[in-house]
Amino acid sequence: MASFDCRNYEVTGISASVKTTHVNIDAVKAVNFKFEGSGEIELTLPKAMIRGISAIQVADGRDTIEYTAAETELETTIRFIVP
Repeated sequence: MASFDCRNYEVTGISASVKTTHVNIDAVKAVNFKFEGSGEIELTLPKAMIRGISAIQVADGRDTIEYTAAETELETTIRFIVP
């Protein structure tokens, strides 16, 4: 669950080896995640929380991670590998 501007957003994740430990919404800029472990993860984010995912970056902001995305009317699901 992520909260911003007095609203809660449900973020779901599926992974055999990665656990999402923290989600933070940085207004109009990004959604920041902290993970425990490494491997493939699939996250589903409501479009009410974020639209137009353009990049996934590691914490230092220098490396971009490749990802795939699938969209429905209400959600975006992204799949990528946590290093």
